[in-house]
Amino acid sequence: MSTLKDTDLKSKNLVESIIQRKGGTEITFGHGHHKQVKYKFQPALTLPDVPHVCIVDNNEHRQRLLEIKEGFRLYNPQDTDDDQDDTPPSIDLDKNGENTVDYEDLLGLNADEVTTDWLKAYAKDHLGVSATSKAAITEYAQKNYGLELEGTMTPTNMLRAVMKAEQANQQKESDAAKLANT
Repeated sequence: MSTLKDTDLKSKNLVESIIQRKGGTEITFGHGHHKQVKYKFQPALTLPDVPHVCIVDNNEHRQRLLEIKEGFRLYNPQDTDDDQDDTPPSIDLDKNGENTVDYEDLLGLNADEVTTDWLKAYAKDHLGVSATSKAAITEYAQKNYGLELEGTMTPTNMLRAVMKAEQANQQKESDAAKLANT
């Protein structure tokens, strides 16, 4: 497999695989050998933080990959682990980097936009479940909200569903309090 050239790293069609596997990640679109398109996400060896990237010129394929928010994003050479801040602005970190969000007031957050790291903290700190345990998340959702989560959902999407259910409950409580005060 050839390595990317520095000029390739400026392509608007460059997609980064967030999950980095030893040897890279290969994604195939299409059926049958003659119609298949393979994309090999591999380390861009010329960069210091070595993201795994691939040029995806097909708009439909690129959009389908980018819909998997936990797995892919458009590559941005200005993003580095040191200066990248993808934490929603309403979430504060203390001087030790600990999440200080008030989970009792989730109404100002968009469950579809919070980061995976935020959801992991939400699962651990607020729900008391492992962010990677589908069984624990499913049990929590059923017990606390009567939600039936599909086993095919990712743990991240399960957590988003639980967060939305909790937001709905918080909204009902807020509305009830407003009615009581009128």
